[in-house]
Amino acid sequence: MIRADLHIHSCLSPCGDLEMGPCSVVEQAIKQNLTHIALTDHNTTRNCEAFAAFAKKSNLEFIPGIEVTSAEEAHIVCLFNSLKSAFVFGSLIEDSLWKTPLNSEKMGEQIVVNSDEEIIGEVDFYLSVASSYSVDDVVQMAIQHGGLAFPAHVDKPVFSILTQLGFLPDLPFSAVEISSGFVRKDYNNCNNYGKISPNMQIITSSDSHFLHTVGTAGFEIDAETGDLFGFLKDLKNQKNDKIKCFVKEVRE
Repeated sequence: MIRADLHIHSCLSPCGDLEMGPCSVVEQAIKQNLTHIALTDHNTTRNCEAFAAFAKKSNLEFIPGIEVTSAEEAHIVCLFNSLKSAFVFGSLIEDSLWKTPLNSEKMGEQIVVNSDEEIIGEVDFYLSVASSYSVDDVVQMAIQHGGLAFPAHVDKPVFSILTQLGFLPDLPFSAVEISSGFVRKDYNNCNNYGKISPNMQIITSSDSHFLHTVGTAGFEIDAETGDLFGFLKDLKNQKNDKIKCFVKEVRE
């Protein structure tokens, strides 16, 4: 059984809590009985190496990733099957960002850590800005680097592909992410939301910025394979009845 939460932020995302280091996040994921997690900081992959190292020591499957803000200000989650691919892609995204100097008191801190949660650096420009790449560019670039992509929290009123574009473009998404709040309220009607095809695979994730929400939303797959990345990449816009979303009530 696969139990996954594939949208988690670390202390590197300016909106992420400073507690969101690799040791703490991995330990919380294990407490929530997860088998797989992905790190998806805003427009950067710099903390993926530390998370991968600690997850490996803890026998938790880790997928390196990133949450890209497209030129249209839509959020797209991109996942990769290797750290190298994630780093190359992350560097391309970072290079495309407008380098607004970071004011940590107003914008939040952006901390790079090692696997022992020791601070080894800080990104000195604000990460939560739009890249220069369109949604089409982001998806195609991710695939060219061996990755997969899905639009994040499409039901939210800001930074979702439906609010920014007004429609779901015909692109090779592996799935569509609905926020845990919507799934909690109306899971049976997720495929009726907006302009999502009933054939598209719906997933949910915690989109955690705080430790207590890690693993409170995600999906399960009743399958023998442990290759979650390969499983998702092979979906190719097709629904799979083996995938079931789960959500838990969380404190504010």
